[in-house]
Amino acid sequence: MARTILFYTAMWVPIVLGSPIALIYIILVKLGLGKLFEGFIHLGSSNWAKMVLKTTGSTITIEGLEKIPDEKGLCFVGNHQSAIDILIVLSVLPVTVGYIAKKQLLYYPFLNLWIVALRSAFIDRGNVKNALRSIEKGIEFIKKGNSMIIFPEGTRSKSDTMGTFKNGSIKLATRAEATIVPLTISGSWHAWEENLRIGAADINFMVHEAVPTRGISADERKALGNKLSEIIGGGLN
Repeated sequence: MARTILFYTAMWVPIVLGSPIALIYIILVKLGLGKLFEGFIHLGSSNWAKMVLKTTGSTITIEGLEKIPDEKGLCFVGNHQSAIDILIVLSVLPVTVGYIAKKQLLYYPFLNLWIVALRSAFIDRGNVKNALRSIEKGIEFIKKGNSMIIFPEGTRSKSDTMGTFKNGSIKLATRAEATIVPLTISGSWHAWEENLRIGAADINFMVHEAVPTRGISADERKALGNKLSEIIGGGLN
């Protein structure tokens, strides 16, 4: 119980106190000045995520960071075991990433500002038109040089078993012609979902070889979801 209280305190206090910074950054982005402060936002969000993860007592083993291409507008694709996967991604990746967030998070005070500051898009999976607009927004972010991450399972597996990738989820990358970087996260659900409280876990974060999408054929696009599922799922084994 004490660890759970410490976790939520470490997570929410900086989010609330730092919300004016997020708001100012959002305004600067609108004014075209966001790139000047992007490094500061990345450093701040990464250190915050590392601090919060430290309260869980977990050990994170990292493999393959050198496989991340040195280019703008990457699309990271990973499996999704736990709510803390976002923290892991923010703490480990050397670039700032936005993500496709469920619409309910739009109504979380203070947190919603930081989600927007990270160049994320909110999605209503029950509304086809809204979902398409969210994907279009994500594509626009990538084309402008911002990196994003998607979890094609659509929800947390809360287990070591990976769910089926949703049809069309990879379009964020293919329509933006972005280089895809597959990620495997294993063991993270033991830190939260397994016992419905925060606890220590052995977590592995694996980066696989990048998969370019520019210029691929229609058949290759159709097979891409299964290919990524095999690559990412292979990391669980």
